[in-house]
Amino acid sequence: MTQRTAVTIIGLQQRGQTLSFGGAPVVIANLANHFARRGIGVEVVVFSGPNVTALPFAFDPTVRITRVHGATNIELLARLVRVLLRSRPAQLLTVGNKAAKLAAQATLIPGISPRLWVTLHHSVAAETAGWTEGRRRRRIQRWRRIASRATGIIAVSEGVKTEFGALTKIDEGKLFAIYNPIVDSTVDAKMLLPVEHHWLDDSGPPLLLGVGRLTEQKDFATLIRAFAELRKQRPCRLLILGEGEERVKLTALAKKLGVAESVQLPGFQPNPLPFMKAANLLVMSSGWEGMPVTLVEALACGTPVVSTDCPHGPREILADGRLGELVPVGDVAALTMAIARTLDEPTDPAKLRARALDFTIEAGGDRYIELMGLG
Repeated sequence: MTQRTAVTIIGLQQRGQTLSFGGAPVVIANLANHFARRGIGVEVVVFSGPNVTALPFAFDPTVRITRVHGATNIELLARLVRVLLRSRPAQLLTVGNKAAKLAAQATLIPGISPRLWVTLHHSVAAETAGWTEGRRRRRIQRWRRIASRATGIIAVSEGVKTEFGALTKIDEGKLFAIYNPIVDSTVDAKMLLPVEHHWLDDSGPPLLLGVGRLTEQKDFATLIRAFAELRKQRPCRLLILGEGEERVKLTALAKKLGVAESVQLPGFQPNPLPFMKAANLLVMSSGWEGMPVTLVEALACGTPVVSTDCPHGPREILADGRLGELVPVGDVAALTMAIARTLDEPTDPAKLRARALDFTIEAGGDRYIELMGLG
């Protein structure tokens, strides 16, 4: 008889020909590895196509990686059910909308009866703000159905938890908040690993950094516009690390604004910490988040930050703006001025690093273990 898996984590997802390289996959890897170090049997389910052969993050050798392929959600569900019937996990932990939906459906199948924990990494209200009322109502109803199947919903910030509860009206006893487990003892070593980009090794103008998927949510267009305004005042450069469907649009915008030679998009970087360490400032321009990993990683590097005051996470991480300026979403002028002020008067790196210690993998991972009863 197959040994029962203690926890199956579902969440890594293919986008095009690559895996999703956002903050959530970092959290999946950190949690899986932390569980494994604590002697807990872990399986990670990856929704990926046949052309994806490597994962972007290192997993403990005891973590079982299972790839699930499918052209449609029905195919994915059928194959996920087979995986769960084989491994018979005592607990399911999901990351992302698709994972939550499929896992909730899978628990309706006889023989699949794990406790289901759904992590919530974003603002549902902000995500659905521009939708028609009917579409928005259907999405909220879907979350209610998922919540009805779940043992608990684990939000990555207090803001996400409060908003989700108000939006769905689900039982408050099912709602929990645990900060993303991000920082560990390897941070200092990872900052010093070699990376190839000539801007990191020279003594040129100040370097601004943006990190994240090139999507509408991250709103790097506002960052590029603010950078173009800043370039009228002083020399500076901008690196944006990430991949996504807006690459062509962002490249064209930089060219249109006359800053193409000072803006580079070198793609996804599995280890952004050397870039953060070298940068004068990290800028987050998102329209919405949940608990942005990028901000915490920058704090761990002692790198000053400026962020939009988007829902949710930045205000909690940056202590209501005391550890980094917060500006309105989409406000180019405010972002430009905040960047200039922070370049002139950067925040004390020691204070930033001290705040990052509130987001350690050990602290966050152990809270998951306690909540899920895995200890």
